Amino acid sequence: MIIMLSPAKNMKHVETFDRELSLPCFIDNVKEIVENIKIFSIEDFKNKMKINEKLATLNKNRFESIKFDRLGSPAILTYDGMQYKNIEAHSFTKQDEEFADGCIRIISGLYGVIKPYDSIYEYRLEMQTKLQIQEFKNLYEYWGNSIYKELIKEKKAIVNLTSNEYSKSIEKFIKDSDTYITCTFKVSKNGKLKVESTQAKKARGMMVKYIVKNRVKDIEELKKFNLGGYKYQEKLSDNGEYVFVKE
Repeated sequence: MIIMLSPAKNMKHVETFDRELSLPCFIDNVKEIVENIKIFSIEDFKNKMKINEKLATLNKNRFESIKFDRLGSPAILTYDGMQYKNIEAHSFTKQDEEFADGCIRIISGLYGVIKPYDSIYEYRLEMQTKLQIQEFKNLYEYWGNSIYKELIKEKKAIVNLTSNEYSKSIEKFIKDSDTYITCTFKVSKNGKLKVESTQAKKARGMMVKYIVKNRVKDIEELKKFNLGGYKYQEKLSDNGEYVFVKE
């Protein structure tokens, strides 16, 4: 299986880790995107990324100092959002790290596809940002089918644990012959089952931890996921979506 994750807006640089890092596979594209962003003014950052002046200044500085080497910090520890806190990658053993590096792929507006122990630097660039590069009007057009082709080249089932913003980058390229499963996590609110953003992010993180710790390789094994009070609901699921409900 290939596990597809969203990045997180919150990031932190990790100084100490006992592992040699790899370079992201689309590093030349990263350089091209960065060159297009480095010319942004503070106002450009504010308007294009819909952020305040403090964040705009922070991210202008980040893009001006970003590097393209193996001296950054590991992606799975650098992202610091709710999903990543629940993955608890800081507690991974060496064997966990190797398994994770073989199956987890993080989708990024800047980096395209990232493995957990690729070297990355702090940045902010959502996939939906309207950034024009060459003749491409936005990042979806820029990346085209590149992300899909990178994920599918191992001919494994793809398990989608991303938000819609990132799943959109590959879904129109999915073929009938591909195995593509979206895991959906719901909670009961006022008698109705709903996807609640914060709870869903936590659940995705717990699902990743479950997959890594249990060495899950078969999509059928995902149905046994039971962390955080979630349980697979066969009646709500189908071949393209596994639904888990928090009881």
